[in-house]
Amino acid sequence: MNGVVIRDISTIHEDERRKIDRILNGELGIRDVHVLYMKQKAILGNHLHTFPEVMWVLRGNVHYWLKNILTNETEEMDIHEGQIMFKTGFIVHTGECSEDCILVDFSSESWIDAKFNNHMEVLK
Repeated sequence: MNGVVIRDISTIHEDERRKIDRILNGELGIRDVHVLYMKQKAILGNHLHTFPEVMWVLRGNVHYWLKNILTNETEEMDIHEGQIMFKTGFIVHTGECSEDCILVDFSSESWIDAKFNNHMEVLK
């Protein structure tokens, strides 16, 4: 889908002392980071932003419904532990956690509140 990229987190170094995983490498100028502790069957999103966003699934699995409102493309996909999803702006995103999950959300804009940052659009 235009505006969405999924990839695995890559290990850039590992030795007897440690393992180093790369999450981002300049793909997005980050202004805000959130950690979401989601409960099983919890629904998140069902809105869009006008700015890029990255979601890293640190633990668990999330089923996403996506719609690019600029191209009208839609797609469903599962994002698994250790994967990261890059989204441009104008992607309606709704996710359901199949189990308790920990997600890390990075965005290029500062979070103020839902009325300011989210544009609500029912997708599911």
